[in-house]
Amino acid sequence: MSEKVDNFSTNVLIIGKSGVGKSSLLNYIFDQQLAETGSGKPVTKEEIFKYSMTHPSGMTVYVFDTWGLEADKADRWTKLIMDEVKAHDCADICDWFHTILYCISAKSARIEEFERQQIKLLLDAGNRVIVCLTHCDARNIEQSISALTAELCAIGLTEKDIIQTVSVSKKLLGSTEAAPKRGRDEILLKIQSNLWETVAAKLPSQLTAYANKKIDEWYEHSCAYARSMINSSNANSVTFQNAVMEEATVQLHNVASKIEAEYRKRVTEATDYYKKLCSAISLDAGDFGTNFEINIVIEKFKDNSTASEKAFEAVTHSLPVIGYFLDNSDIQYINSEFKRKFEDQADDMKTGLARYFYSLSEKMMKSSPQNQSDKKEKRVITEDIIVEHELEICNCELEFNAKI
Repeated sequence: MSEKVDNFSTNVLIIGKSGVGKSSLLNYIFDQQLAETGSGKPVTKEEIFKYSMTHPSGMTVYVFDTWGLEADKADRWTKLIMDEVKAHDCADICDWFHTILYCISAKSARIEEFERQQIKLLLDAGNRVIVCLTHCDARNIEQSISALTAELCAIGLTEKDIIQTVSVSKKLLGSTEAAPKRGRDEILLKIQSNLWETVAAKLPSQLTAYANKKIDEWYEHSCAYARSMINSSNANSVTFQNAVMEEATVQLHNVASKIEAEYRKRVTEATDYYKKLCSAISLDAGDFGTNFEINIVIEKFKDNSTASEKAFEAVTHSLPVIGYFLDNSDIQYINSEFKRKFEDQADDMKTGLARYFYSLSEKMMKSSPQNQSDKKEKRVITEDIIVEHELEICNCELEFNAKI
């Protein structure tokens, strides 16, 4: 049973041609009746419509539906979809498209070229896409499903990204029983893992961009401070040099603290959002995201006097004795030495933080629900093999291969 999650929302982008059963699929997935197709509020000048509904858990589901998508408008629709995705791909996780569902009828003979291009563009932009094959209860549909799956995998999807669905239970011709609904549990699990993997993919680039901006600001400040303090009588003074380096060191630690704070803020927001979504759709969130701590150690500039001494060793040995007034070229040379040291430090920090943030992405991906589920499935399969091995090894091996 879902826990109550008031004042919480999720954004769903659903893509597909008219008649593929998008509304029925959404009603089935979220256990709620959506508005009729075409009665929502357009969010663009074209035909992307926004609906909202209240999930039984209290979560608000905002649906962005590509109503009117057809092959003869392919180029326009591709731009509309990618522009909308980009507009939502911002720093605030609440505004992301948490789920992208691409619906294709299993009754289709093939995937149209514009659909192939749209899916590939979404994947290339780092989005996680769930392809829902609708109408999978049609008669003699297996061959079509197999062909569509092969085409989709060739684009870059995996079989786990392609889910066969039956959204409405109905009796088929020549049958006395209704075909059961199917696909909802698989889609919800995929929504869970896709969100976590999207966080893992987006956070590093966002954090790297933030860190680079703050480091650039530090670099500009430090260079400007050195320029403003230097004059012809103090340029070769160790006291002056130490003062500049001390200011740079203090500000660098401030920058490190801001980057750490931003990191913790974004990881906490992402983890909290993920857990709320899992609660809303009755899935176990596990302990994902609780062990991603950060501590930026500034190896350079820690010892101010030593750093200063090293930074200006190349300068001071060539300068005249104290009391000699330096000309403009000497001052420019010392300024350039400051700039070089600050630039080296900025580059080192940018490289180190980018490496760390992207290693964080790998760590998060390893702890994603999909990977945990795969590990659990393999563990169960291994245990089944051990149990069944004594009974009949051939059947056991076939079962193992099928599950894999």
